Amino acid sequence: MTFSTLAVGSYTAQYNPDTAIAAAAEKGSGIQSLGIVESVFLWQRRYQGKKIQSNLQANFVIDAIYQGGECFCRFTLKQWTPSIQAMLWPMAASFDEIGQTGALLSHYAGELILTADADTTAADNGPAIIRFGKALVAEDQPQEIPLGEVERDIQLVFRCFPYETALGKQVWFETT
Repeated sequence: MTFSTLAVGSYTAQYNPDTAIAAAAEKGSGIQSLGIVESVFLWQRRYQGKKIQSNLQANFVIDAIYQGGECFCRFTLKQWTPSIQAMLWPMAASFDEIGQTGALLSHYAGELILTADADTTAADNGPAIIRFGKALVAEDQPQEIPLGEVERDIQLVFRCFPYETALGKQVWFETT
């Protein structure tokens, strides 16, 4: 007898900078592996609402109006490759350049794909694949890159922007 449906298992990560509106020619070459990643991913979604308050109820919140939301994905990279460097800083041609200020960050967002490892309950019970069509390392998140004789673990938070699917739906991600 089954008491619960579990979805345990690690995911691999890939990133495609070529899908970004402002994709730099020297940064692309299609979907690229993000190398070894820690098997713990956090997929976070939060909605926002405008509170409706009434002093008839002693300033209680009596309702709220849905006003969209935000979606994030977090994991830790274990490698330091040219494709990872390009993904960390898509605003300029090289990792050491500042880039053009005033540009929309969504124009630099590429496609982030998480795939559950085969023969795991995550692959069986889903989502087997999570595709964030417009993802970018989130603003205001420090990019701490360890140097020296330590593991080069790079903890990242991606902001996932909404986008329109081929069917005309507005989504943050698609799953299979």
